[in-house]
Amino acid sequence: MNHSSNRTYLLFGVICLINLGLAGLFGFGSPMTAYVDGPDSPLYTLLTTHFTHHSAQHLASNLLALWLLLILFPTKTYTIVCSFVTCVVLVSLYVLISKTHMFLGFSAFLYCLPGCYLSFSIANKNHSLSVAILTILFAYLFMIVPMTTDDASSWKPMTHAHLLGFMAGVITAHLSLALKNHPHRYIEYD
Repeated sequence: MNHSSNRTYLLFGVICLINLGLAGLFGFGSPMTAYVDGPDSPLYTLLTTHFTHHSAQHLASNLLALWLLLILFPTKTYTIVCSFVTCVVLVSLYVLISKTHMFLGFSAFLYCLPGCYLSFSIANKNHSLSVAILTILFAYLFMIVPMTTDDASSWKPMTHAHLLGFMAGVITAHLSLALKNHPHRYIEYD
């Protein structure tokens, strides 16, 4: 295990503590931390809602998925954090502009990791991996989930949030690669 993966596992631990802490202090789906009242929700919930879940099963499935994605798509910790921040900004803007009434959970974050990896695989000219990532993403979001969801219209905001998370990963990784290769870079990487 290298130094970078240790930082990634530390990041995973911090994310677990934040999620478990919010659930322990406020409960699941609390209006104190979740964006559940549309424009009447406190502004800070646009951030805290990403770490709030509606049930223990929802929380556990997202944490397990994050753990697996960190293993499947190894990415520099700095890039992961930047993609998560970009994801919060994009999803929050979407929630506000689309007038979404309720949004919670960090599944949009999960899509950042394959987004980052897609950028890296394109940069490395690994086109078969790039096609596989895109095929799995679109099959899941547009075929599998709609077939298993009772109300397809309720899933629409989540699909958009997941796509924005994916785009946040692509954008952040692309910028990370550009800065890394820039002759006057100012950011140190793991």
